[in-house]
Amino acid sequence: MPQIDLSEYKKQLKSGALSGVIFLHGRDEYRKEAALSAAKKQISGPNALFNLVELDGSAPDLSALEAAVDTPPVFAEKKCITLPGLNPEKLKSDELNTLLTILEDFPSESHLLLISCPDEHFQPKKSAKCRKLLAACEKSGLSVEISLPSAREISLLLAGTAKAYGSSIDPELCRMLAELCGSDMQAVMREGEKLLALAAGRAVTREDIAGLVTPAVEADAFSLSAAILRKDLKEANRLLDALFYRREEPVMILGALSSAFVDIYRVKIAQGSKHPPRELAALYSCYKGREFRLDKAARLSSGTDLRSLRLSLDLLAQADLALKSSRQDPQTLLTVLFCELAELRSR
Repeated sequence: MPQIDLSEYKKQLKSGALSGVIFLHGRDEYRKEAALSAAKKQISGPNALFNLVELDGSAPDLSALEAAVDTPPVFAEKKCITLPGLNPEKLKSDELNTLLTILEDFPSESHLLLISCPDEHFQPKKSAKCRKLLAACEKSGLSVEISLPSAREISLLLAGTAKAYGSSIDPELCRMLAELCGSDMQAVMREGEKLLALAAGRAVTREDIAGLVTPAVEADAFSLSAAILRKDLKEANRLLDALFYRREEPVMILGALSSAFVDIYRVKIAQGSKHPPRELAALYSCYKGREFRLDKAARLSSGTDLRSLRLSLDLLAQADLALKSSRQDPQTLLTVLFCELAELRSR
């Protein structure tokens, strides 16, 4: 069982079956951190001073790792070592080889090593170093893919948090919160806790969310797309002004807008092939737990055609290059882009 999901990980942790090298990866940084913390607490137990070694994965000290592996646990069955935030691509060849040697000879009976990689740094399809690390971890233990949670899982997470505040939040409002916060589960939980603290014993309302939660760029990108597709440039520029007022990075704004148009393009192709848009979630991992993006794209795809969408993607790519390589004012560049995208609807 070289790779398991979060549910199986929790079962093995609870039963005490976890051993060897555990490699945590996936898009959900919030639950990845929670999984790491749960293991540290349970495995090291009351003797954490002796049996918990926390290392910095962003600048790994391999000598310290070797020393921790060579030192047996004290008054406990297992010693817990953590190496969070590892970026395989930053490791030099000799460093990677040293790490792989440590993993190959890892004493699984007496030690547990938890390695986590930020999602942006773990690209096994592109990186040979990532593939080697993953293979070594699975040979000496297992890997755990922690994907973004479904709407139901988000509801359960927030419902559990709500109990601590003596409050409650409706599942539909949990979905609304997830849409506003985009793919950042840390933001979902942070905003959720803020809302529950505000509610102070009562149920969270739609008005609470509308008044207190600041939408992520990803959420605003769909509103921008909708305004552009209906040629409402006044609304598009109002949204852009709001994003700049919040000091959002122009590259992030354009990236989110491009992602929204890619979603619409994919949905349009699926519809043309007589397939339900939600089937795309099985083909693209970015939609797993975020199927609402496909629902929004399906609504926005009405009245569009593939030719204009392809031309839109070309314009977005050209704007991305211009934004990153020229000294043109970013807001002016994006405003011109909106006009060009809206003009395609007239052809």
